[in-house]
Amino acid sequence: IFWGRDNTTDTLPVTTRSWQFHATALLGIAIGTWASGSLLAAYTDAARPFVDAGTTVSAIVCTWMVTRKILENWLYWIVINAVSVWLFTDRGLSLTSGLFALYIVLSVAGYLSWRRTLGTP
Repeated sequence: IFWGRDNTTDTLPVTTRSWQFHATALLGIAIGTWASGSLLAAYTDAARPFVDAGTTVSAIVCTWMVTRKILENWLYWIVINAVSVWLFTDRGLSLTSGLFALYIVLSVAGYLSWRRTLGTP
């Protein structure tokens, strides 16, 4: 368990990835969104099944990117959170929409913070 040991020497540096990596990630997100959205559309009464699926699949990919300290994850989060603001506003969930608006601000702050430490552990 990583958090249960002395992890001062195991800190990952913030890195960036190539456009090919991001193209592959976006293709995976698109395929996952299609598969998950199709299931939601067929078996639930979700109002926006593909938007919901897209934000969920994207968030899973981004969470993995966070664990690898890939700088661009924050840009993905900004888009995911902006789409979520729209989705929750559309569904009349104003407080949740406000929460995701705050997440946009935090994502921008995270991006700027990580960019300053790019390449250093």
